[in-house]
Amino acid sequence: MATWLYEPRSPPAYPYIRATAAYSAVIQWYAQSGQLPTATVMKDRSQGDDARCRMGCNAIEDPHHVFVLCKAFGKLRDKTSGELMEKTRKRIETTGLEEAQFTSLLNTAKLLFSDCPNIWPLHYSFYYLGHIPKLNALVNQDNFASRLKHERFLHNVSSDWHMASIRLASRIWGMVQKEMAKRRDSVNTR
Repeated sequence: MATWLYEPRSPPAYPYIRATAAYSAVIQWYAQSGQLPTATVMKDRSQGDDARCRMGCNAIEDPHHVFVLCKAFGKLRDKTSGELMEKTRKRIETTGLEEAQFTSLLNTAKLLFSDCPNIWPLHYSFYYLGHIPKLNALVNQDNFASRLKHERFLHNVSSDWHMASIRLASRIWGMVQKEMAKRRDSVNTR
């Protein structure tokens, strides 16, 4: 994947090297390597006979469908988007600048978990892979007293967005696994 298309700042180290339970990072790595056991992958491995969404959609279940398009997780994506917008607003407030100067940044936070050609370079959201759109074009450096303050602000926003992205992906995948376990248990008890 062309990672140069996305935010170049390093993600926060915590979920990758310090977390005691690195479920979020594991889900991201499995998705990046194409090994997340979606219905499509299971069918390709001859471990399932249907590639359609196991959550009830009539669509092919691949990672993009599960994390971005599946209606079963729409409310969760919307809730997380709202929380992320609020966190970004608080970051803006701490700068002492007016929110009106950050309209495009807040709009991008709102649309981070959906496909949007205006914010994603390839028109598809890849938040579940740990990618976020480039932030430099969204925040004018002239609004800040120094380049260092601008860079610190962007680093903090980048970290917030990255963490929200991989946590959302892990919550969604956890819900998929829970649903599959329930179905497996109901089949075994019959």
